[in-house]
Amino acid sequence: MSSDALSSVAYGPEQILIVLATISAAALWYSLPIALGVLILLVALILSYRQIIFAYPQGGGAYMVAKENLGMNFGLVAGGSLLVDYILTVAVSVSSGTDAITSAFRLFIILILCY
Repeated sequence: MSSDALSSVAYGPEQILIVLATISAAALWYSLPIALGVLILLVALILSYRQIIFAYPQGGGAYMVAKENLGMNFGLVAGGSLLVDYILTVAVSVSSGTDAITSAFRLFIILILCY
């Protein structure tokens, strides 16, 4: 599986709940249809990866698959898109980790002040 789908599982649900809680407590109900949509997208991703693995057992990747099936320009767009995607994945993962550390630090301070 790609790093995008795996890292998104780490911070995606929390961010969805933060946005819905900001709207109202009643909006938290929308987290169930959103979770179902994410699940459907993950199933589609898994099925797509399986097809690519069977079609390109020697290895492929977005660049090779797009280049062979759609042409050189589409292959270059796919390769460039992956570079941007990986940069954004790292940026969002780092900011999510920073958010988690700062929230844990706040909780630690609150616990110290309570005792």
